[in-house]
Amino acid sequence: MIGSRFKTKKRDPCGERSDKLNNLGRFLKHLEAPVDGASIAFLRIAFAAVMLFWLGMHIVLDKIGANYYEPSFLFPYTGFEWVTWIAAEGRWLYLHFLVVFLAAAGMLFGVFYRFSSIIFAIGFCLIFLLDKTTYQNHYYFICLLSILLVVCPVHQTLSFDRLRLKLTHPHVPRWSVWILRFQIGLVYFFGGVAKMNIDWVSGFPMRKVLQDRQDHFLIGSFCDQDWFVYAFVWSGLLFDLLIVGLLLFRKTRLFGFALCLIFHLLNASLFRIGIFPWLMIFATTIFFEPNWPRKIFSSFLPAIETPSVVSPIGYKKAATRFATLGFIGLFVVFQVLFPLRHFLYNENTSWTERNHHFSWHMKLRGKITAIRFYTRNPSNGQWAKFKLQEHLQLHQMMRMTRDPWMIRDFAIFIEDFYKGIGIPDIEVRVFALCSMNGRKPQLLIDPNVDLTADLPAGWIMPLESPIGGEFYQPIETWERLVMTDPILAEIVAEQKLLSKTN
Repeated sequence: MIGSRFKTKKRDPCGERSDKLNNLGRFLKHLEAPVDGASIAFLRIAFAAVMLFWLGMHIVLDKIGANYYEPSFLFPYTGFEWVTWIAAEGRWLYLHFLVVFLAAAGMLFGVFYRFSSIIFAIGFCLIFLLDKTTYQNHYYFICLLSILLVVCPVHQTLSFDRLRLKLTHPHVPRWSVWILRFQIGLVYFFGGVAKMNIDWVSGFPMRKVLQDRQDHFLIGSFCDQDWFVYAFVWSGLLFDLLIVGLLLFRKTRLFGFALCLIFHLLNASLFRIGIFPWLMIFATTIFFEPNWPRKIFSSFLPAIETPSVVSPIGYKKAATRFATLGFIGLFVVFQVLFPLRHFLYNENTSWTERNHHFSWHMKLRGKITAIRFYTRNPSNGQWAKFKLQEHLQLHQMMRMTRDPWMIRDFAIFIEDFYKGIGIPDIEVRVFALCSMNGRKPQLLIDPNVDLTADLPAGWIMPLESPIGGEFYQPIETWERLVMTDPILAEIVAEQKLLSKTN
């Protein structure tokens, strides 16, 4: 029989399972293999030095009071409203910053490193969570990096703990280098993914930003030319998407790092983004070989031999080993999936601001806004304008007026404010105009909606103004331009919301 000539090989489930376990074991051994700890020690020192500068400037220039104590209202993140107790009294707020500053110094010198890094990570995350209006992508990056620096044994080299704990080797497990590479590379890559939208590739908002930089010493003479705008936005997109690949391969690594230097130094001179360019320049060095500091600073850091025997490093118990690797695995999965959550919603994230944070959306929208809050006393039906300047700082108003969700948060504050003076059940409506990336201004929020009540579907007005108009008119002209819409004019006339747009 024909069928008898061929023997069917039976699959052995136990054998397949054994192969998978062996492959997993080899992979874990590879991750735990010892490598030189010099590169992550350099990252620790550079990170701590940058943070000491940032914290010191906040203390010396008293940005602490201006940002967190003087405002009547802070915009905490949902679920973290309790964090604002830190800013309830000025002395505790300043003490908190001082403690975080000392923890950063402990990280810099590697003194009681585990304790110092935990205090810094918790302390800075609490500062970050105090107010959404101070959000910066690099503050979120600092939070994540500080958590990883707690987990990674970055004090094996160049630390006082090396002497205090009598650490016998300067090696670290390979995974500690790769998880830091992953986090830093993720910032670049997702920054590129976010730029793949119609506004960015059409030259917005960079067109307006570059037009305002015509006095730049290096590129100012090109900033008003279309070819340069498109070259700028496309090179930024391609840089973010491709730079990690250039840094990972040894043959292209120096070229990639040179591009990073040019990119970040140009950003530092063009934009007011604080410590971010310098932090990323130092952080990107993690893509070099783990022993690169010993090659450059050979007189200070003598060469060492990496042991040939593969053994787990830095674990006292098996439970600690698996808990650490399990945390790293969950961290990687979360960081890959969480920035993509905005794809679950059929909306323009730059317009609605939902899921804009924590997704590495950088320089994607330029918004010009004008807003008024109006309250209605249900007992007499009278309307009144609420003065923002008496309760918010300028930076808070600039951030809040472009974000419908922050506008809603402030409406709840207004309701609580009136309850405090004996006027319950106040209604709060808002007339908010927004021009995004050069579009003609339009309503951001439905002015018929009471923002203190349950929000109906469609309370955020859909973005309808097309891109490409390059509308950059003074705010004083907005009323005349917007009132050409007869439906909007009727809404405004009925509710008497607009007398003069400010």
